[in-house]
Amino acid sequence: MKRSKAKSHWKIISVFLFVILAILALAAVIIPGCSAASSDGGGGGGGGGIAAPTGVAATAYSRRNVISWNAVTDATKYYIYWSTSSDISKTTGTKITNRGSGPVIVDITGTSYTQTGLTNGTTYYYIVTAVDTDGNESDASSSANAAPAWGITTSTINSGTSSVVYGRYCSLALDSSDYLHVAQKYVSGSTTNRVYETTNTSGSWVNNQADTVAVLTSTSIAVDSSGGIHISYYSTSGYDLKYAYKASGATSFTTETPDSTGTTGQYSVLCVDSSGNPHIFYKDGSDNLKHAYKSGGSWSFETVDTSGAPTSISVAIDSSNTMYIAWINGNIVKFRSGTTGSWGTAATIDSGTTMRGVSVALDSSNVPHVAYFRYNGASSDIRYAEKTTGAWSTPVALTDSYPGTSGGYYSSMAIDSSGNIFYSYYKETSSSSGLKLAIKTGSTWSIKTIEDGDETDNIGYYNSLALGSDGRVHIVYYADGRDLKYALED
Repeated sequence: MKRSKAKSHWKIISVFLFVILAILALAAVIIPGCSAASSDGGGGGGGGGIAAPTGVAATAYSRRNVISWNAVTDATKYYIYWSTSSDISKTTGTKITNRGSGPVIVDITGTSYTQTGLTNGTTYYYIVTAVDTDGNESDASSSANAAPAWGITTSTINSGTSSVVYGRYCSLALDSSDYLHVAQKYVSGSTTNRVYETTNTSGSWVNNQADTVAVLTSTSIAVDSSGGIHISYYSTSGYDLKYAYKASGATSFTTETPDSTGTTGQYSVLCVDSSGNPHIFYKDGSDNLKHAYKSGGSWSFETVDTSGAPTSISVAIDSSNTMYIAWINGNIVKFRSGTTGSWGTAATIDSGTTMRGVSVALDSSNVPHVAYFRYNGASSDIRYAEKTTGAWSTPVALTDSYPGTSGGYYSSMAIDSSGNIFYSYYKETSSSSGLKLAIKTGSTWSIKTIEDGDETDNIGYYNSLALGSDGRVHIVYYADGRDLKYALED
């Protein structure tokens, strides 16, 4: 009898335990957060209780896409996955990181993100997930896609009149916040010539007078790592090399005359080293290529080349303060690199009947690239060469050839982190003038028209190009015989 009661009690307890376990198992299924999510696919299960983003959209621009979505309650950040395949999920997509690759995820806390460095004409697909404070990641959103395409927008910075002219000898530099700083010649009437620094740091365009003396040619501008503005120029007041500097936060420039020996300072170009010291290269009074540099408050000088008068000069500087100079001497394109007091052997890159508008730029491996205008006696074209294995490649002609000797007077070049090359130049024929942009992607060149006009408009005759921190192209240029204009890649 006692045994029967004991068995009965154990049956009751067993049934009770079974019911409790069943209830717990059911709760784990239906109550959010009671079990860990295991799905990783787009639209798969899991999500840790946080909702997936909605309203995901992708908008295409030039070489970049902007992805946007609606905010998710309780989300502290978002992850974006992308692919060039429409079959995208959290498993197959690439998660955007702070280096373009690697293990550290960018904390995207807003509801939009710009992906840069893309290939125009390629479709990119995106999904977005939300993450809460506990690190729970939601299911993937619905996908969105966009295909970037080339585009550029032009606007006017300064509008001239019949007696007021802007934009001549314009030179462009960007600061660390991608604000523009433009050195240019300002002309009013027949007697007033000034050097302006034109900038949009305040949100609108402001002209700051850098000097009160007349300027004839060759403005060049650079911004140092502290935000200081450096300008070199050739002045008609004494025919000297001039230099203006404005410290970060200052409201006015201080000016100096580094060199006043003879007619000196034409075709000046300027760069700034890692210590913020200016280096200016120019034609001196003896028709040599000269280097003026300032360190410790005083100027020093050295002659870089004595083979003939330079008529176009370009300089680039790397993080080790090695400088790379390309210049045109008569009908020869020349190159030399080195540091102050220690220069390598000068090299001849090319020769022709007429040479103009040389520009040099460095890629991410500090390989120098040059481009320039060349006339061979019958037609004109743009030539390009690079120094890859210790020697210069044979210059190649771009596809933009045209008759006559007009064009190419001023040009500018820059190279992005992916090795894409951007070269702006002036083209003129008997019936037209225009600003062109040559782009090299991989081994292929393409030519874009920034703005065209008739042959008297001189659109782009003076031009200067720089790349923003996002890789976008910025160009300032002279147009319509009196205006300073601005082109920005979309």
